[in-house]
Amino acid sequence: MPDLLIVDDSRTARMRLKLILSRIPGAAITEAVDGKAALEVARSRTFDLLITDITMPEMTGLELIREVRKLAPWERIPILVLSVLGKEDDVDQAVARGANGYLMKPADEGTVLAAVNRHLGRTEQ
Repeated sequence: MPDLLIVDDSRTARMRLKLILSRIPGAAITEAVDGKAALEVARSRTFDLLITDITMPEMTGLELIREVRKLAPWERIPILVLSVLGKEDDVDQAVARGANGYLMKPADEGTVLAAVNRHLGRTEQ
C-alpha cells in the first residue's frame, strides 16, 4: 500500500491528482497546500513518494525538494515534479535539487500512473 504525499497550491490540481492516484490499489494520499506545509509533514513522517508542483506561495517546489533531501529518511524517497513550467532549465533545476522525474501539466492519467508506478518499483495494475 503506497503512501503518497502530493503538494500543490491549486485545490483543483490536488483533486485531479488525487483522483488519478486513487486508481493505485491501497494508495494512501496525503495533501499539502504548499512547500512549507509539506516540509512540516515530511519532518514528522516519510512517504513512499512525493509529487510536487514548482510554483507555490510560502515555499516553492524547488525549495521543498532541496529541504526534504536534507532529511535523512528522505535521501532515497522518489520525488516527482508535476508543473506547467517546462523549459529545460526548470527541469535541470528540479533534477539538480534531487527530483527523480518531471511531468508537464496537464499530464494525462496514464502518464502519471506510469511514472508513479515506475518510481515505486511496481508493475502497472
